[in-house]
Amino acid sequence: MYTRKYRKNASRTKRRNERTKARLRKSEYGKLFNGNIYAQGEFVFIWLLILAFILGTWLYMFSDTYKIKREDCRTVKLTVKEISREYGENGVKISFTVYENENEYTAFSWYGYNAYDTDIPVGGAVTLLMHREQVAGLTYNGTEVCTLRAVNAHRAEMRKVSYIMPVIAAVWIVYIAASWYIMYNAEKFPKLIKYFVKPEYINKNKIYKK
Repeated sequence: MYTRKYRKNASRTKRRNERTKARLRKSEYGKLFNGNIYAQGEFVFIWLLILAFILGTWLYMFSDTYKIKREDCRTVKLTVKEISREYGENGVKISFTVYENENEYTAFSWYGYNAYDTDIPVGGAVTLLMHREQVAGLTYNGTEVCTLRAVNAHRAEMRKVSYIMPVIAAVWIVYIAASWYIMYNAEKFPKLIKYFVKPEYINKNKIYKK
C-alpha cells in the first residue's frame, strides 16, 4: 500500500517537473525575438553592456576636454628636482618632479607645446598654474613654457577626437536594431540568422520547419 502510494506521488512529481521544464523552455525563447532565439536575456545584456562601455569611454574622454578658466586655477611656486623630455609627433612631453620642502615631492607631466627650446635646470624655480591636480600653465624665468591658451587648444582638439565614440555608439545601435529585426523575423531569413546567432541559440524546430 505504501509502495503504491509512493510510486503514485513520484509519478505526479515527474509529470509536474516535466510541465515546469516545458513552461520554462517556452519562456526561455520569449517574445522579444518572436520565440526564435533561446536565452534572449543574454543578448540584451551583452548589447547593453557594450553600449554602456562605449558611452562610458566617451564620457570619460569628454569630461577631461572642457575649457579651463583661469579663475578656477591656483598659482604655486615650486623648485625643480628632476626633469626629462620625451619627443613625439604630438610635441614634447616634459615630466618633472618638484619639491616644496625636503620631505614633500610631487611629479607632473604635460605636453610642452612651446617647450622645444626651453631649458629648465634642476634646482630652478618654476611657477605652476594648477587646475585641480593638473598643470594648466608653467612659467620659468619670466617665460611661459606652457600657457593656459595652449592647454585649452589641446583640450579642444581632444574633444573633437572624443566625438568618434558617439559615432561608434550610433553604429552599434544600428547593429542592435538590425540584429533584432533579423532575429525576430528569423523564419524569413533562415540563412542570414546564422551570422547573428550561434546555432545552439536558434529555435530550429520553429525556424527550419518544413
